[in-house]
Amino acid sequence: MRSPNVRRQLAGSLLAAGLVVAACGSSPAPTVEPDPSPSSTPNPTDVSASPSVVSSALPSAAAPAETPATPQPTSRPEPPGPTLSPAELTLTFYVREDLATDCQPRRRDLPPGARTGIECSSGSDLVERVGVYAFDSREDQLAAYRGRMKSAGIRPRSGDCRAGEAGDRTYWDIDEAAFEPYSEEAEGWGYVIDGLPYLPSRLGCFRDQFGTANIRVTCEDGTYIGVLGRTNNIRDLTAWAYHPALEGEPGICVGASRDGY
Repeated sequence: MRSPNVRRQLAGSLLAAGLVVAACGSSPAPTVEPDPSPSSTPNPTDVSASPSVVSSALPSAAAPAETPATPQPTSRPEPPGPTLSPAELTLTFYVREDLATDCQPRRRDLPPGARTGIECSSGSDLVERVGVYAFDSREDQLAAYRGRMKSAGIRPRSGDCRAGEAGDRTYWDIDEAAFEPYSEEAEGWGYVIDGLPYLPSRLGCFRDQFGTANIRVTCEDGTYIGVLGRTNNIRDLTAWAYHPALEGEPGICVGASRDGY
């Protein structure tokens, strides 16, 4: 049998053990906090973030800024020039080849009696432009020529274009004044103007109101050609119109459809 002291010690031990057990039973169980979910948008100022996140969030200093493209001017195509009609195109075959490359129709302000016409440009320093006109008859052709000579103050059978003197002459080597007026021989050669024979194959020249040299030619094929110069030099402009011929019908009248010199 145990002594009272022993019983008191055992009781104290049991009491202490019960307090311990009670204390353990009343404490809540420890919990584990979950890892915070990463933000869908990283904070660029968070220095604790990984380097890849930081570099992707900050602008790169090495990437150049895009320069807006400079709009390129768009060129508008030149509108096509008027198309030559068949009759107008035919006129290009009756003039010298160096004139038949850049011709436009002329459909207004034609010489009186002309049925069709074209205007051609030239690369010559002497020539501004050349007009070529067709007529229904030699009488109409000659009347247009004579009318222009008269308005320029040029008398029939006067001057010498090849020498630089304003005037009007036949370009064949014939002295018209030597024919007897109204003779059978004169009528056989051509017409009578102011009582004197007047051949239809003419070369005329003058300076217009601006002092610019002009040439007019009635060609053997029935066309009438007007040359507007760039200078006041009648002699040089006449020489240009004659090329390549040295005499006879001026070379400006001779094209692909005619016999060349």
